[in-house]
Amino acid sequence: MEQWNDSLKSGEFIRNIEFEVNKEPNVYEITSSLIKNENNETNGAVHIIRNITKHIQEQLELKESYEKLNAGMQALQDKNEQITLLVEMSDIMLACSSQEELSNVMTKYCQRMLHFASGYLYIMHPSKNYLEMATTWGTPNTQETTFIPNDCWAIRLGRMHQVSSSHDELICNHVNVSSEHALSFLCIPLMAQNDIYGLLYMEIPQETSTAFSQNQQLIITAFSELTALAFANVRLRENLRYQSMRDPLTGLYNRRYLEDFLLKQIHQSERTKSPISLLMLDLDHFKKINDTYGHDAGDVALKELGKILQEDIRVGDIAARYGGEEFIVVFYNTDEKTIRARAESIRQAVSRLQIKYGAQLVGPITISIGIAVYPIHGRAPTELIESADKALYFAKANGRNKVVLYSEIENRKSSVNKKKSDYPKPSDDQLI
Repeated sequence: MEQWNDSLKSGEFIRNIEFEVNKEPNVYEITSSLIKNENNETNGAVHIIRNITKHIQEQLELKESYEKLNAGMQALQDKNEQITLLVEMSDIMLACSSQEELSNVMTKYCQRMLHFASGYLYIMHPSKNYLEMATTWGTPNTQETTFIPNDCWAIRLGRMHQVSSSHDELICNHVNVSSEHALSFLCIPLMAQNDIYGLLYMEIPQETSTAFSQNQQLIITAFSELTALAFANVRLRENLRYQSMRDPLTGLYNRRYLEDFLLKQIHQSERTKSPISLLMLDLDHFKKINDTYGHDAGDVALKELGKILQEDIRVGDIAARYGGEEFIVVFYNTDEKTIRARAESIRQAVSRLQIKYGAQLVGPITISIGIAVYPIHGRAPTELIESADKALYFAKANGRNKVVLYSEIENRKSSVNKKKSDYPKPSDDQLI
């Protein structure tokens, strides 16, 4: 009756009625309209009934399709953005020249691409004995800064290892589990060229992990693979750079690096008015050592001398193998008096060496040292090295196992203005 009164007021009334037909829900639309005469008096009514079940279903399907399309478009847009970021990150990572630069780049892109998680990046030490925390993003739980490879299932298995928020799976020993939040854990080894360069450790909140999409897994996989390749590239560059400036036998710098370094130090000293001291060292009777004990024993003697030089220098100073049994050590901002004492300390340390090769005791091991100081004894690298070489020659010609400063030669009346060939000429056996 109420609906009829509404129809009388408006002149038309529409409503939907739902009921079952053959046990199937059906929806009918009823449209009611009044019939009036020329005096606007109601003479009757017209009721039209239509089955609109199919129409409603089509509308619902259309709405669902539209929502799926929107979701798909959004997912495609997100995926394209992620791919763009991956390409951008890859270009920058491949341009990095150190692990520190690479870690900084990775931190920024973790925040942008893996924002649904928090975590740490661990780098494998070149010794392969442990991994060390390099960077972090988000707000992860406090974890160990270092751990051994066997503490991580992902590294042991060589593949991604995931632990759900229920923690039913095996938890890595390096993971500190917090009871405050329900988290799932993800360890992804950074593998490239059959080698492991590090680990990507992620913590994913429960509400996120339950809706963890396949696209997110693909992004994590691509992210870790690109990062691993970048670390492999940086490690290769570092190894090549190391090999290009190091002597393979002693691990000291080589002659080429020394000459470049010395030139830069002289330019710096010109600005700062600071002295540079250069030591040229030579193993006494090295030929005799090789002839008596063999070349392998001679190599051992060179290595031990290299260790002493490496341990004695300060940060900013360098030791280099100049060639054969000759070594050069460059000390920055060191005067004549100080450098002579340092050289004497090195000479005494070498003379105390006890080198065994097989069952034999090699030696005795002694060195002769010549010293030149910039700018007193030379203003160019070649002049400085030549002065040190003359001082070294004088030391070997006058008994070996000595430290001689170039200025000491100049002060000797008999040595003034003499060339190297004018010095007392020892035999070849005496100089070797």
